[in-house]
Amino acid sequence: MTAQKNDKFVYHNVEYSIVGFNNDEPLDIASLGIQPTPVSTGCWRGYVAEYAIANNSLVLDGLSVTIWANDEQQIIGPEINGISPTGPNTEFDFFTSHYRGLSYPLAYSGKLLLGNGFIRDLYDHMGFHASYKYEHVVELSFDNGLLINETDRSEENAALRQTIILADKRKLGSSDTIDDIESYVANSFSRSFTELD
Repeated sequence: MTAQKNDKFVYHNVEYSIVGFNNDEPLDIASLGIQPTPVSTGCWRGYVAEYAIANNSLVLDGLSVTIWANDEQQIIGPEINGISPTGPNTEFDFFTSHYRGLSYPLAYSGKLLLGNGFIRDLYDHMGFHASYKYEHVVELSFDNGLLINETDRSEENAALRQTIILADKRKLGSSDTIDDIESYVANSFSRSFTELD
């Protein structure tokens, strides 16, 4: 397994990774008429989204996605919000379409956890990295796309980090069952979180 590419969120001119959400993901990519194809072990979803706040509302600002018509032919994605994508940036770019400056409004209701300052010593070569692996964690609350609250969750995540480090985070061993392994993998690829308040 491989660590996954995180969605990005630019907030107050700082780039964060989206490390959790308490509802569905903010983007339903199928609603854009796009069916991504996974072509890298580092991006099983086949896309990476970039979000921002515009006029106090959540927008999809960028998108990098891989689309294949069949096993041999790459295709460029459709126009989104009046923006056509560009193709791969380099010879080794596995995304077939890159969108920038979309300002595509999202009517998302729920909370997002944003992480900045990843702690390299906590790197795990599996799934998405949890919020406690970041120095700075911000929780943003949205109602139908409108930003309604911001809460700094750095202290709670620092406490959780210490608890996990002191407990010497559980590793899979030879006595684990198939159910244990499947649960571990599923949790590694999930970014959903439980309410902290």
